[in-house]
Amino acid sequence: MELFHKIKNNPPNFPKFISASSKEFLEGLLIKDPSKRLGAQGAEEVKNHSWFENVNWDYIFNKKYQSFYIPKIKGDLGLKNFD
Repeated sequence: MELFHKIKNNPPNFPKFISASSKEFLEGLLIKDPSKRLGAQGAEEVKNHSWFENVNWDYIFNKKYQSFYIPKIKGDLGLKNFD
């Protein structure tokens, strides 16, 4: 009950090392009033946030980015990649 009370009533605490853009982005996503939350006006609002300034959305849509990690999937359906 204490955790739910804190979530409902207290602002989030962020580590000091987090960038200003990251903090602003997370604060926008965590606004308690859904009508004021980042993304309430649609996905474009989120995509246009400065945190995503270096993201090429056309590349993502057209699957042009290379994955930095490709798991080795064998007969176990890749379940060895999880604990």
